[in-house]
Amino acid sequence: MRRGRGRNRHPLEQSRGPRIQPRAGTPQRDRAGQANEGDAQAPWNLQVFSNIVHHGLDVQEAVDRPRWFGFPATDPSSIRSPFELRMEGGFPAATYERLRALGHRVVTPYPAGGQPSSGGIQVIQVMDPGRRVYAGGSDPRADGCAIGF
Repeated sequence: MRRGRGRNRHPLEQSRGPRIQPRAGTPQRDRAGQANEGDAQAPWNLQVFSNIVHHGLDVQEAVDRPRWFGFPATDPSSIRSPFELRMEGGFPAATYERLRALGHRVVTPYPAGGQPSSGGIQVIQVMDPGRRVYAGGSDPRADGCAIGF
């Protein structure tokens, strides 16, 4: 996992760990992936992981699915903004309607597969470790590629 970087970093605390880090001793099984930095990182990682593990999608399908995140979160430049749920297009219409009925402010600032606020995610899955067969998923929302060897 990469260490957080970019704006709002404290100049004396550069050695802080990554936003998401596996617990020591936790088996990592057969997948590796990481969303770019920022407040969308945690929900995006969880959504892609859930798409693979719970919904049985392959890594590219999992990366391609529409995603959401809450805004603002921890960025001091926007922390006083009203909370909104930023969702890509591509979810069933009933999902947006139900969330709004529950009182959420749902914003769809970009279409399905459009560019979210920043970055994307790349995932590599080990399909057959003995034969070194891998599957990769690369987010069409951002530059990047998934390479395994």
